[in-house]
Amino acid sequence: MKKTVFILGIAFGALVATSCVKKATTDTVPQDSIVSTVDTVKTTLENSTDAALNAAQAKLDAAKQALADAKAKGDKVAQAAAEKAVTEAQAAWDAVKNTASKAVESVKDAATNVKDAASQKVDNVKDAVSNAAQTVKEDASQTVQKAKDKVNEGVDKLKVK
Repeated sequence: MKKTVFILGIAFGALVATSCVKKATTDTVPQDSIVSTVDTVKTTLENSTDAALNAAQAKLDAAKQALADAKAKGDKVAQAAAEKAVTEAQAAWDAVKNTASKAVESVKDAATNVKDAASQKVDNVKDAVSNAAQTVKEDASQTVQKAKDKVNEGVDKLKVK
């Protein structure tokens, strides 16, 4: 009877020792969320640059119309002022266009960098979880082996008596 109780006690201890494995959990920001945020910024930037381009284009068109009207009237002073306005409007439109292109490229580059960094972080977390799981598995195996050894020692002691 004592042998049975002793063996059951050791087996129960081994069961408790191996069942108390803490599982590692990690919280991560979904990569889709990051990409969605970057896409939103990109869309907002494109919309605002489109508005700026449209405003610059409207000023350029108005200056060209004023130049055409001045030429039609034959007014040299108005024509000179209109040519100057067309030149300035064209320069402003070019500047807005170049700035918008650079801004959109910057956002695209940032999106790529953020996506790459997020992928790297996800890979790092996966590796860490995998390593932690392997460590837990090894520790559990060692604990089970120790418990088996203790049970066998107890059985051997009981056999001797």
